Amino acid sequence: MAIARLSMKAGMKGRGADHAAYIAREGRFANRLEQGEKLEATESGNMPAWATSNPQAFWLAADAYERKNGTAYREMEIALPRELSPEQRKELVSDWVSQELGTTHAYQWAVHVPRAADGGEQPHAHIMFSERRCDSVARDPEQYFKRYNSKVPEKGGAKKGYGEFAGQTRTAVERRQELVDLRTRWADMCNAHLEKAEQPARIDMRSYVDQGIDAVPERKMLPSEWRDSQLRQDIVMARSDKYTIEKGREEAAKALREHDMNIEALGNFYKKEHGYLFEYLSDPTDCCRTLANIARNHYMDRQVERSIRVTDATQQLSLAEKAYYTAQEDVERIKKIGRKAQVALNTWRDTHKVKTWLHDKGVNQDSELLDLESRLQVLHKEYQARQAELTLKEEAYKAAKNHVRETKYAVALEAETKFDNRYYHSAIKVGRSLKIQANNRIIEEQRKMDEANNAQYHAHKERQSQSRQFGRPDIDSSAESKRSEQYIPPRPRSRGMGM
Repeated sequence: MAIARLSMKAGMKGRGADHAAYIAREGRFANRLEQGEKLEATESGNMPAWATSNPQAFWLAADAYERKNGTAYREMEIALPRELSPEQRKELVSDWVSQELGTTHAYQWAVHVPRAADGGEQPHAHIMFSERRCDSVARDPEQYFKRYNSKVPEKGGAKKGYGEFAGQTRTAVERRQELVDLRTRWADMCNAHLEKAEQPARIDMRSYVDQGIDAVPERKMLPSEWRDSQLRQDIVMARSDKYTIEKGREEAAKALREHDMNIEALGNFYKKEHGYLFEYLSDPTDCCRTLANIARNHYMDRQVERSIRVTDATQQLSLAEKAYYTAQEDVERIKKIGRKAQVALNTWRDTHKVKTWLHDKGVNQDSELLDLESRLQVLHKEYQARQAELTLKEEAYKAAKNHVRETKYAVALEAETKFDNRYYHSAIKVGRSLKIQANNRIIEEQRKMDEANNAQYHAHKERQSQSRQFGRPDIDSSAESKRSEQYIPPRPRSRGMGM
């Protein structure tokens, strides 16, 4: 099963060279290859002339000359499909780097293949790249990481900026959307390579909510937790059960749609394949009710997902959310400017105490102080207006969220009623009839068993009756004959003593 994962990270100054050695498995990180891990592929590109043959020199220079607290590199960490061969995975990463970085940023990437928790491969790619943009100017290592000079680029460092909106100020919502777009592009490219390799697996970078899946996302596990064999086994088993249940739901819904409610065949399938998930499937009514509920939930989710009303409400929610966050940023911006204006006013008063005293007494109105005070008043009024606007936008945002929730509930209720009228009650009716048939079969089998027992009993009685009719069997007379052969005549009587 292909895993969908893409994370973007930033590396601070001082960590670039060490992380480059980590992904290339060089230096002190080379011992990882002795633990059963594979370094499947590695590559670098767009390096300046002084680092073309040694990418490590580029990251060492970034750590040395990048500004204090600056970003030495950015990194994409991406899960790669097991279903692809090593050559196909390398081609996928190369195409992705060409699409996203092109010839604009210096980069270095590597594909690692450690052993996963389930015993299989866990291929993933580390793609490091510099935010500095490549141009035609030749710079030495120190100049390359200096501040960019827009008027005379030859005298400054390489310009910073990544992405379509490089160098522009972006809101939190817009930056979040950029990451969503990046993940979407990765899913499209990965699925295209899976299709090219004739593999049925696909990835989906959307959240469970956006996919219409009623499930709790699995939390990220720490390496220390993965090393615990019991925790790892529990997670693997939970994943297996989750996959089996989701697969069973899909098959149940598909069978209910395509096989005209053939509940008996579907129940037999579940008894054979997924009996441990539904212990009560021996009862056809419960079987039908369970499968009909699964199909109904799937049908409701699809209707909510395809509903135009829900789509319109979601779009309104997106606009309201964007307006709310924009208003929030405006309030923060005015507040920040107001603080600076207040500091400037207080500084002026502390510096010109005599003029301040005369101004406060009304003796001599200072024009500079009046300008500072009037500016502060204007900013205060603007802040109040922005705050009131923010309150309205927040109420509109909450109303839009409630509207989406109510719309989804209404559409789901309509779909539930429609499904019940078409399928659910008929499924329960079929289940009851199947239960009656099953009970009749049990009764018939019991009757046949009773008849067989009665027949066996009567046969036994018949054999006993026949034996009594023809008398007892002959007795062995061998002992009597032996007694007759050993016959001794009786002793005669005595007549008394003779004279």
